[in-house]
Amino acid sequence: KIIMARRKGEDLECSRAGYRCSFVETPPFVLLQSECPICSRVLRNPYLTDCCGTSFCRTCIDGVQRDERACPVPTCQKPAFAVMRDKRVEKALRELIVVCENQVSGCEWKGALGNLDTHLERSCSFVNVTCKYNGCGTRGLREEMSAHEERCGRRPSRCEYCNEYESSFDGVSEHWRTCPKHPAAQCPNQIADALSKLLERMTVLETKVDEHETKMAEHAQLLNFGATMDQRMQALEAKVSDQKQILSEAQSTHLRQLLEEKLCEQRNNGPETMYVEQKATELRARGIETGMETERTKAFEQFDIKMEEFRKEMKKDMEKHALDVAEMSRSILTSLLFKVSKLPVPPLKMEFAHPHKVTKLGKSVLPNSERTFYSHVGGFRLHANLEVDDVNDKGDFFSKYNILLRVTCGEFDDCLQWPFEGTLVISVKKDREVKQHFIDFREAPLECKSRVLSDKIQSQAWMKEIIKVKHPSPQLEFTIQNVKFAEAI
Repeated sequence: KIIMARRKGEDLECSRAGYRCSFVETPPFVLLQSECPICSRVLRNPYLTDCCGTSFCRTCIDGVQRDERACPVPTCQKPAFAVMRDKRVEKALRELIVVCENQVSGCEWKGALGNLDTHLERSCSFVNVTCKYNGCGTRGLREEMSAHEERCGRRPSRCEYCNEYESSFDGVSEHWRTCPKHPAAQCPNQIADALSKLLERMTVLETKVDEHETKMAEHAQLLNFGATMDQRMQALEAKVSDQKQILSEAQSTHLRQLLEEKLCEQRNNGPETMYVEQKATELRARGIETGMETERTKAFEQFDIKMEEFRKEMKKDMEKHALDVAEMSRSILTSLLFKVSKLPVPPLKMEFAHPHKVTKLGKSVLPNSERTFYSHVGGFRLHANLEVDDVNDKGDFFSKYNILLRVTCGEFDDCLQWPFEGTLVISVKKDREVKQHFIDFREAPLECKSRVLSDKIQSQAWMKEIIKVKHPSPQLEFTIQNVKFAEAI
């Protein structure tokens, strides 16, 4: 962030150190100094010392004076010195043409150094900026931040049903739960609210699927590289075969030339000498041809062995890469499937009302309180029922309401991450007051949250106390709201 401050009688100054840019052309000779000796960058707001006449960035030399250090120039080292604004160097630098500090990242901007700060602050697409909405804090490149701000959960929004409530987009979504004019207010299962959240999360998942497709395209390119290598191997083998044939023809031609030269020499000698020389030449030719054929055969055999080893090594690498790609794809798809399934279900009432009459002390299971439900769409299958424990505490009768929770066998268990560690949210309506209670399964024993492999097997029940009331008991109503998870989808 560029921090600007106005001093009396001076222009706006930037409190950062020197520029990290580079010049398009070498600075002119009259500009003897263009870099700050402290930060080794192009001078920003240069100030001149009265001891040795060296220019520094205003921020850099202010730090030296604030710490009461000596002049940082090795040949000077004066313990006390004063500074003044170097307008001549500043003016010359501001007119020089430079490239953007983010040129390596892809920015193609070129302009006067005096316009660089304005470019970085307003138009450079490769500068990391923070989301403009309060409470978000997301950082990213400027060219990507506009797309984020369009779907940011902290962007200002107004309820489209009551047209009165104003808050962030996430706040309005939460407001819909209590908005009297929302269509879901008339629906006991709050289907409209669930659908709106489903659409919002599907948008996020579509973005993740696009990213996955991009990665899969890169994997496909790697697989195509393997097929290209097979084609190159076939072409190489064809070239080797051609070279073998050319070598064989060249050797035969060379051998014939040697024999013809020998015959010409023999014709110039007498008949007896020519006969002897002819026989000797034939014998030598046969030996030369046999030796050359042996060497050629050995060379081709060694080449074939090297080619076969290279072919086996390439095949092994391709099989290993194919397995790695398949495992990566399976892991990504499993993760996406798990995330797509983690969508909330509507609240579930346990349909239990009071007042409760004490007939005998001790524990008893409340009738019509058993419920079997899923933690979310495609999630964990759970079983819950209420238990009341009537006790006598020093002459006063109390009822403690406990919930017994079990993990049961569900149809989506193969796609889930075990053990179950969600947080069950239960609301208790006491007369007109509603209070939420959170039951965190991370605190449960392992045998109470592990996977159950059959409907005929019951896991160990986990009992948690919800509320304790004094007699005469008030009107109570229990509702299973939802199940939350620690990680975000």
